[in-house]
Amino acid sequence: MLKRIVSNRRARYALLFVVLLYGAALLGVQRLVYRPWPNFSRTPDAYGWEWGDVWFRAKDGAMLHGWFIPGDSRRTVIFCHGNAGNISHGLRRADILKSLGVSVFLFDYRGFGKSPGRPTERGIYADTEAALDWLQEHKGLSGEDTAVFGRSLGGAAALELAVRRPVAGVLLESTFTSLADVARAFVPYLPAELLLFGAYNNLPKIGRIGVPVLIMASVDDEITPFEHGQALFEMAKEPKFFLTMNGRHRLNFYRTEQEYVDAIRDFLKFVFEETPEES
Repeated sequence: MLKRIVSNRRARYALLFVVLLYGAALLGVQRLVYRPWPNFSRTPDAYGWEWGDVWFRAKDGAMLHGWFIPGDSRRTVIFCHGNAGNISHGLRRADILKSLGVSVFLFDYRGFGKSPGRPTERGIYADTEAALDWLQEHKGLSGEDTAVFGRSLGGAAALELAVRRPVAGVLLESTFTSLADVARAFVPYLPAELLLFGAYNNLPKIGRIGVPVLIMASVDDEITPFEHGQALFEMAKEPKFFLTMNGRHRLNFYRTEQEYVDAIRDFLKFVFEETPEES
């Protein structure tokens, strides 16, 4: 009897240790996935644009912050940034989009920039949907007027939005197939599925959307392997377009800038059926 009690106690301690270890691993993954910056590196004033400071709420009540930058057309691109930084790090891409005539809406997920709260996968999806709601309510836009552009982690937000709601097209830059696949690329023997529960599983989602897709991936990307972009492209339905880039994860845009601009210009023209300047 005494032996059984001791054995049960050891089993409980072992189980507790496993639970604590697992919890610590999940906390570590959380900190690695989300790296928000509270402060802006610059604002749209640096470009001399007309722009608006926007506050809006997600359906669960989360308060969110963004910048609306009007272009020469009502056609608008929602920009979903990556896992680090905030909307100020999307301004160079906003400059390109604005130069192509479209309006741009940059927003911060909860926990990033001025948006209070703590980021979660579910929350980020709700925040992106709220950005579309704001455009429809305050700018009178329809899905046909709106494309969504996601970079890295933001690609998951863009894909989820296109699954949930009508949009004109989806642009993906340096986007991964799933978070577990990214983890396995760095640590092949990591039990990624146990830690991540299929988090940000983008591969099946891209096959569910029926709008044009542009996928941009770099052969030199050290964070999101090039093969992830290829796999997403393979799974996507037509019409679909692919741009091969060069350079590391944070630099490939600069290494392939002209091809990048040309690909986005051609895609937006295709998506909106006319050049933004003509609308």
